[in-house]
Amino acid sequence: MTDSVGAVARVSALVSKVRNPPRPVRIALSVIAAVVFVVIAWWAVDDYRSRDLDPNLWLVALAALIGTPLALALNAFELRTLARAGRSEPLYTKALAASLLASSANVLPLPGSVLVRTWYLSRGQSKVSTAVKLQAFAGLIYVASGVALSGCFLILTSPVFGAVLAAAGCLGLVLLNHFAPAGLVPSLVPIEAAMVASEIGRTTLIIHALDIGDRLYEAIPIVLANVISTATGVFPAGLGLKEALSGLLAGLADLDSALAITASATDRMATTLVLALMLGASALTGWHRRLLGDVPGVGGDKP
Repeated sequence: MTDSVGAVARVSALVSKVRNPPRPVRIALSVIAAVVFVVIAWWAVDDYRSRDLDPNLWLVALAALIGTPLALALNAFELRTLARAGRSEPLYTKALAASLLASSANVLPLPGSVLVRTWYLSRGQSKVSTAVKLQAFAGLIYVASGVALSGCFLILTSPVFGAVLAAAGCLGLVLLNHFAPAGLVPSLVPIEAAMVASEIGRTTLIIHALDIGDRLYEAIPIVLANVISTATGVFPAGLGLKEALSGLLAGLADLDSALAITASATDRMATTLVLALMLGASALTGWHRRLLGDVPGVGGDKP
């Protein structure tokens, strides 16, 4: 058992290093991610415009306006659950404020979602190492839940692959339940599954708005790409990587690669705009500062 705990600690340390590299590396990765995103999205949108499709941008806006706050609310539930596991402050409103800042920071070279979340979780009784370990588990539970749920939907189009994916996700959750702190996996699985389900719903609405399709399973390649790219933490918010993976996985739902990339890029741009508006409103009203005080890397503070 001691060896298992040591292995988990080493994995947590590795995840922390990968997801929180030095500042020059973060900036370089952000530039690379932006270039990859622009190139892929430009090609995909150009292909989309050559087709006889009728996009509904109002429906895209509606999907983002509903989906983005919902994702933040679920992220806050996740953060509060982690805070309780680490015996830190579990107040939901503060977790929601931290979730907004972390999600916003995730699309920038600095300070990064992990830094903000680690800072929040280590404000109470939790050590920084405990906060990092809890986040590593949360990320793995999110991936396993996303893989399991995606596999269930993909059974409709790729029965064997979908079944294997669903089984792999479930097996991952069983293994994580063995290594994670007691009660963490059962507490987080409903939240992570709800996150993935909300992503499926939002993406399906965007696919429908772009006149690409209208079936739930058509959103799965994009959602699965988001789960994988976000979990890696290499590029900020999986920028560029999500879009590339969406194109590669599109065939699982009988989608054209260019159309999948267009939907993925549209989802990113719409949700980022809503997130920026929410952060701007919070900054103007001083909402997150009243709840959290000065956050490292936010509002001019150095991380």
